[in-house]
Amino acid sequence: MYTGCNIAVSEATTTNTAMNEMTCLLTLLAVPQAKRKNLTTPSDLEPTLQAGLDVRAFDRVRDALGITVVELSENLGIPERTIYYVRRKHKTIGVSESDRLYRVAELIARATEIFGSKDKAARWITSPLPSLGGQTPLSKLRTGIGVERVKEVLAGIQYGVYV
Repeated sequence: MYTGCNIAVSEATTTNTAMNEMTCLLTLLAVPQAKRKNLTTPSDLEPTLQAGLDVRAFDRVRDALGITVVELSENLGIPERTIYYVRRKHKTIGVSESDRLYRVAELIARATEIFGSKDKAARWITSPLPSLGGQTPLSKLRTGIGVERVKEVLAGIQYGVYV
């Protein structure tokens, strides 16, 4: 079971905030400790995503949001059978699926930092929002445009601006 991203809101510096978010992101994506040494920014994760993520990343993201395999699969456009196949064959998730998981993990890490707890972040990510036309942030993560809109809404919350 996933237990990471217990980030408390504090008067941390931007560096500490970025480090907390990165640690949360690496934990969600099931990046082994041995490979984390040189991963200090999200852009450092590109080779990891290109190689494909371990299926545990899917499980950790699902656990963090408190949703089912079916719900996460449907929202990300990843066939449920793909997840079961990858798990059974001990393979890595494909590049496009890894990228979609990264989007959700990044959102969880950022929302956890802003809301102060993973439970509040998960509730926000899985709740319909008027600013997203009644859709959930999770459901908007299938496309780049949707991702940008969710980031705008989250930034608006962070800075107290309604968008």
